[in-house]
Amino acid sequence: MLTITTWPDFLAELPPEPLITSDDAVVFVGAGEVDGDQLRHWAAGRRIIALDGGVEHVMAAGLTAAVVVGDMDSITTGGGGDNLVDIPRLMITDQFSTDFEKALAAVKAPLILGFGLLGRRFDHSLAALHAMGGGLPKGKVVLISPDDAVIFSRGEITLSLPPGARLSVWPLTRQRFKSSRGLHWPLDGLTLAAGQVIGTSNRVAAHLDDSKRDGSKRDDGAQQVVITPEQPGDGPGDGPADGMLVMVDPEHAEALIQSR
Repeated sequence: MLTITTWPDFLAELPPEPLITSDDAVVFVGAGEVDGDQLRHWAAGRRIIALDGGVEHVMAAGLTAAVVVGDMDSITTGGGGDNLVDIPRLMITDQFSTDFEKALAAVKAPLILGFGLLGRRFDHSLAALHAMGGGLPKGKVVLISPDDAVIFSRGEITLSLPPGARLSVWPLTRQRFKSSRGLHWPLDGLTLAAGQVIGTSNRVAAHLDDSKRDGSKRDDGAQQVVITPEQPGDGPGDGPADGMLVMVDPEHAEALIQSR
């Protein structure tokens, strides 16, 4: 169920508390690159929150947004017309935040699936990844594009992927790792930092791990990948532990959604 709190005509700053809450997963749609078939697949049965001009992608896919969030500086530049009249709009005029950040501040949900936030413009993609690692997300966030699926994590992450699947690990700024399991190139003891050492194009180990961490047998042919980063105070003074972005191919987005 989606609950929308009444708001004024516009907000000059990010709301300090969520104005839109959901018991279930919701879908964010931005104005970046969107594959209509991909969006329709993941949006099925879920409420959609359009980010400003992203509402045009929603309509182009034959879907309906429950609400539009943003500063509304691009929503009127394209089509839509009368189809937009009945969609509630949460206008946040703050210019120190992106539409994605505005929506993250305004929405609380256990899972957010984001589309149109990667691709098309590289600076917008970087801004979206920056927002995922900030303090605004109030639940799990997975971004999905035609080429990637991305999640951010500060703690240990466990996910199941087929052997050979691409898995990249990118430090938000700097992150040291205690260990990893199930990767072709282990992260044990490594410190990843942009401009120094990064973890792109790793892959799931080719050999199958036949048991879960508790010893129970797997029967789905997947390999369990466990990545354990160090937290502040764990390591030998390597500086900040700012978390990591984990990226896989979009067909494995469900592994990020089910990760723990």
